Order: sequence, then C-alpha cells, then structure tokens
Amino acid sequence: MPSIQADPLFRYGWIQRVLGISLFLSAIALTPSKAGQPEYMELDYHKVPALEFKGYWDTSGVFVATDLEELPKPRLPKLRGSIQGIDLENGIITMYGVPIEIYDKTQFLEAEEEYSLDDLKIGQRIEVSCKIDESGRWKARKVKVKGIKESDKIKGTITRISVDGNPPDTVEIHGLIILLIRETDLNEPGSFFEEEEFEELALAGAESNSEGIILGEKLLLNGDYRQTIRRETEFDLSEFIAADHSDVEPQLRLELTGYWNKSFRTFFQLRMRKQYSFNSERNISQSRELDAGDTQLYLLARDVGVNGLTFKVGRQDVEEPREWLFDEYLDAIRIYYYGREPLILDAALMHTVAPLSEKIETWTDVFGQVRWYFDSHSRIRGYVLLRKDSDEIRNREPVWWGIGYDGRMRGGMIRTWMDTYCRGSNHLGFQEV
Repeated sequence: MPSIQADPLFRYGWIQRVLGISLFLSAIALTPSKAGQPEYMELDYHKVPALEFKGYWDTSGVFVATDLEELPKPRLPKLRGSIQGIDLENGIITMYGVPIEIYDKTQFLEAEEEYSLDDLKIGQRIEVSCKIDESGRWKARKVKVKGIKESDKIKGTITRISVDGNPPDTVEIHGLIILLIRETDLNEPGSFFEEEEFEELALAGAESNSEGIILGEKLLLNGDYRQTIRRETEFDLSEFIAADHSDVEPQLRLELTGYWNKSFRTFFQLRMRKQYSFNSERNISQSRELDAGDTQLYLLARDVGVNGLTFKVGRQDVEEPREWLFDEYLDAIRIYYYGREPLILDAALMHTVAPLSEKIETWTDVFGQVRWYFDSHSRIRGYVLLRKDSDEIRNREPVWWGIGYDGRMRGGMIRTWMDTYCRGSNHLGFQEV
C-alpha cells in the first residue's frame, strides 16, 4: 500500500449513492488480509458507474484523485497526462504506471502530418482512449497529440475497490490504482439538485451524454420529431351550428449544448412546427403558417466565485412543481445558491425582451424561493412572487407568497404534494392532494 497519508473516503453514504446499497453491504464485510494488505472486491463492469477523476501522479506510484464526477454509463478508459516511458522495441508507452500498446489500428488525432510511436517523446502531454484485450493488456485506440489541457484526468469504469477501514481507500480501473483522499471533491453539494434543475448541462461534458452527435468535443447536437393529433367533438343539441374539429401538428426540435469548461455551459433550442386542420366544421383555414424560432437560448455559469453560486441568463423554460405560477419560456436572470445543501436558495428577475407569446409581452416578475430537500425526491419550499404588468386590462395579482411540499412516499410509487398560498392582500387559498 502506498505511503500517502489520508483519511478514508469510501464512507457509507457515498457507496450507497454511487455503487448502490447491495455493493455497500458487500464492501463493509471486507477485512484486511493476514499480511495486513487490503482485500479487493471484483466488480461487474456492467453494474457499476463510470467515473471521471482529476488529480495528480504521486511518486509512490498511484494517481491521487482530488476531484471526481460520475458519468452516465460504463465506458472504456481514457487518460490525459504526460508520457512516463517509451519502449520502441515492443511498441509500448507508459502513463500513470500502465503500459499501453501502440499498434497498427491506433489512430493519431489532430496531428499536422502522419504520426507514429517514433514521434512521441517522454514528458509529452497526450490524451489516450484505450481498450482492454482479453488478456488484460491496455491498447491505444486513439491518441490525441495537440491541444491537450494542463490538468491530468482519468475516465473509466472501476473494476475493483478496496475498503479496509484504514486510510487511504482505493479504486482500480483494470490495474490502474487511484487513491481517494478526504480532500477529494465528490460533488455532493447540489448533486441531485443540479441533475434536477440543470438536466444535461449538469453532466461532465459532451461525451458524457449517452445521446447526440459530438461536434468538436465541446458541442453536443440533439434533435427530435414529435407529432400531435387532436380531435375535438362538440356534444351539443344544436342542429344548425357544427363545431367538430381535428388537426395535426408536426414539430421538429434541434438542440445544441455547449460544454465550454466546468463552469460555463450554453443551451440553444430551435423549434419548428406547423398545424394542419382536417375534417373541421369550424370557419378556420386548413393550415397555419410555419412557426419557427428559438425557444431557449441561455448561458449557465456554475460555481461563480463561490462553490454552489450559479447564474442562468437568457430565454429559458421557467416552471415550478405545480405549474400554477410558471410554465413558460421566459427571458430571465436566475441565481441559485446550493453550496449548503440540503438548503437551496434561488431568485429570478423575469422581464420580456423577445416574447414568444403576446400574453407575456408586458410582464416583469421578481421571484424568490427557499427549498429544503429531505432527499432527492422530497422537499419543502417557501416562496414570494412580485408581479408587475403594464397591461392595465389584464388582472394579474401583484403579490403571491406561500409554502409547499412535494415528494414521493417510500418505494416511489405514490407522489404527494401540498400547497398553501396567499395572493394579493386579502385572498387565501389552500390545495392538498
């Protein structure tokens, strides 16, 4: 075992979260061998998460992780760092103590001319995507030789863990040892909140997404087609006024997500739709004009100056659990602070710049909210909403405030919620399910 001194990291809560309760129960049963070395538990590649480790190579012969993040699906290893050794005779390079074979199918990326093993140098920074053959040997599938970032990184699905109760705990990716120390950032604060609130923008990068086309490593292109068919039948006794109606609305959406670095992400959504009427007894045209435009275009800036302080600026989908207050694409500046999870603070200023609907042209709203998460599915919240509308005809209550709860009962099959709210100065409402 390496001599680095650190506190144990594989604590109960993290194992439950990342490897599951069953893995945790098995892991805590492990005991040191008679020789005083930790016993390892072999893992099923298809049943454990892939992880991204950032850190540094220690002279004792291990990679010390200072930051890690979970990836959405199992994956082959990928290393970023400096070449430690080159064996020209056997076609081998060494990174993080692992011998990696360069063979006839290895691709060299972003090289200005033909590249080979002879062109590599000890100390040169590269990024290597690898595969593991049946005998356990590492083989380089792709080697990127230009534009390599300064930070060292390892990605891959872990194959063994060591939990012996003595510092430090370790994981392995096909023999590559990674130490987890107390200072390792597990991204626990705001983890489930980020997944819920920011969705795909909370992922580590474009390649972490299981769907879409990666463009230039930073951009992810997605698209979907949907079609809605509606049939409205007027059940009345009139023999003179017919009002039955049917229509179909095909819709295409394209999404471009930018993962520029750990802190800054962008999201653009283009929507194109057109409605066609058929078998209609109403006096309307058979089809409407093509509706095309961007429904969302915003910047997400995470951990700005302070861990957990995040800004979301631009046109975005603004909604709340009951969709009583908001369920619109609005121009907004939103501020979140989740560095003290389970306490979440957020505020928003919503003012129309380029409205998608006439009804929101005159809106200016200020919203503040405090949330307390009992777990990833249950929370209580208190909020206040101040509304201003330059349209004097429309009756929008100027002030709302209230508290609410929503969550799932044990097992997740039954969803419960409660909302108590006040609006204006003299109206009290209560809803419960």
